Amino acid sequence: MGRDLRAMMAAGLLLLGAVGCTTSPPTVTPGPATENPSGTETATAQAEPLTVEVLNTDVSVGFERIAFLLKDASGVPISTAASVQGTFNRVSQIAPDQRVAQKVASGEAAYFGAGLPSGGAWAVYSEFDASGPWWFDVTATVGDWTGAGRAEIDVTAKSGTPRVGDPPPSDTPKIGPDTPLSSLTSDPDPLEALYAQSLADAKAAGKPAVVLFTSAKHCPEPACVATLQQFKTAQANMGSQALFAQVETHDLNDPTQLSETAKSWGLTTEPWTFILSKRGFISARIEGELTANELQLLLEREQGA
Repeated sequence: MGRDLRAMMAAGLLLLGAVGCTTSPPTVTPGPATENPSGTETATAQAEPLTVEVLNTDVSVGFERIAFLLKDASGVPISTAASVQGTFNRVSQIAPDQRVAQKVASGEAAYFGAGLPSGGAWAVYSEFDASGPWWFDVTATVGDWTGAGRAEIDVTAKSGTPRVGDPPPSDTPKIGPDTPLSSLTSDPDPLEALYAQSLADAKAAGKPAVVLFTSAKHCPEPACVATLQQFKTAQANMGSQALFAQVETHDLNDPTQLSETAKSWGLTTEPWTFILSKRGFISARIEGELTANELQLLLEREQGA
């Protein structure tokens, strides 16, 4: 990518002009509204058109991680660039056939998961302050080459999935006298530490927690097993600093149905990862594939909060 990964992620969720911590995740920085309410980021005339494919299926008001793919005019994915700049514009309908957009935030994205089965994706975090349509403009540069593209994101006022700031809808299951490890996961090589404690235990101990909803056996997407393996790596690196818990998304007795915990959390896709603060509230939610590197950066952010 032409620069150290951590340097690319130096911008935190901070006031404009403040300096970000080098352990922050890639986060766009909210800035003042543009003087012209209809002003948005525009690409130069020489920019090659890019396709921006947002991978999120659920984006709601609040702090969100946007994962996306970039493809050039020939449809070839772009995974390396000197800089990938994302800009979020709030869109307003001022007439039946007329919309205007206002720039709200912009910042660098970072690429994660190049070695995973999916090949990885770009990621950036931002705070959405209003529901409705948003334009996500992306500009990529490599030397003298510039590419630009746009995707529209529909931000909902409410989500069936817990949002940042919410308490967990239910506790997570754990090993007990009547709850053997085999009843909690379909993982053929389970890490017992992921099932030894629950979210209630983490809150009582005043520790952050990370919950991964996925299935090793019953999820058809390679992202599920890949994320679970990355989750185990993160637990090995940071298990003393936070509780890590994996929750099966499918009912092990009837894999065609969701597990009771997944139902209570309102999940309809997998994998999902949630980070909870020491006080037991959700501080970040990540839909889709997640690497140990990105998860570690998010936990470091949580510890520095």
